[in-house]
Parts: sequence; C-alpha cells; structure tokens
Amino acid sequence: MNYTPIGYAILASFLALALMYIDTKLFDNPKTKSNYVRGMLMVGVIVWIVVYFLEKGGFSSGESSSFMPGINEEILTGPPNF
Repeated sequence: MNYTPIGYAILASFLALALMYIDTKLFDNPKTKSNYVRGMLMVGVIVWIVVYFLEKGGFSSGESSSFMPGINEEILTGPPNF
C-alpha cells in the first residue's frame, strides 16, 4: 500500500486548517469547530483523489504507448491526434 496520497491529503488538510484560522482572525469571520472539520475533510478528500489518480495514471493525455513483445518495439496506441 502506498501512503503518498494519504500523506499529501493530511498535509493539505492542515494547510487548509491554518488558512481558515488566519481567515477567521483577519476578517473577523467566526467559524465553529464543525466548519473547520468539514473544510479539512473536503480538502483532504479532494487532494487524496487527485494524487491517487495522478499516481495510478488515471488521467491520460490522449496519447499512450504500448510495448509489443512480438516485434520488440514500442508503438503508439490510442486515437490519432489529428
């Protein structure tokens, strides 16, 4: 199991907590503890999903390549770019 997406999500959650706290103090906009928790969870989940798919290659650029074992060469596969 790879903990990198979880690590980034935790880091982003604490960064969101710090920014929400600064926003509360600067603009005198009181928030409850549930607002802080919801904000941290929302940011953490979004960052976890994005990092997870970026690591797994879930987002493709439209061009992919595949190694063909019969001819021992890498060929481009996928839809043409024109």
